[in-house]
Amino acid sequence: WFVTMCTQAYMASPPQGVQFKIEVKWVDQVRGLGAFALEKIPVGAIVCEYIGELVFKQELETREDMRDENPIGSRCFVLELCETKNLKIWIDSTIYGNVSKFFNSSCDPNLKRVNIKTRHSILPRAYLVSVRDICQSEELLWNYRVMPCKCTGCQIQVTPKRKEGMRNGFE
Repeated sequence: WFVTMCTQAYMASPPQGVQFKIEVKWVDQVRGLGAFALEKIPVGAIVCEYIGELVFKQELETREDMRDENPIGSRCFVLELCETKNLKIWIDSTIYGNVSKFFNSSCDPNLKRVNIKTRHSILPRAYLVSVRDICQSEELLWNYRVMPCKCTGCQIQVTPKRKEGMRNGFE
């Protein structure tokens, strides 16, 4: 499965599950766990879908409050999926997710998020697609664009803009 390098696409039947062999292992104290390719991944390949629970603003805020109260061992794996009219929907893969929640952020990513719409769903589905050839043993990275960069040797520090009452910076 290959897609063009756009942020939105249409596909009658996108692939299910993880398309390549991936290993999750410890990276360092700053980034924690990371995901690594166990085989070569060609440019334009759909690596996997970002999977999790679909949540709305009120539920997301409740979950963020719980994480703030018990920060030990609680990591946030949330991705804004879409915004339609006045409704925003996020994917929370903290509990129910796949290996994509271990893809770390980078200013020089090898993956890009692409929302793919299908004829069977009202909402798009979020996929991670390779933007260049990825070598075996290379860490799988994409740009979150919402938190300070933790790249090795990176000097860029992005501060997320938070709206009043939001704890996660996703609005």
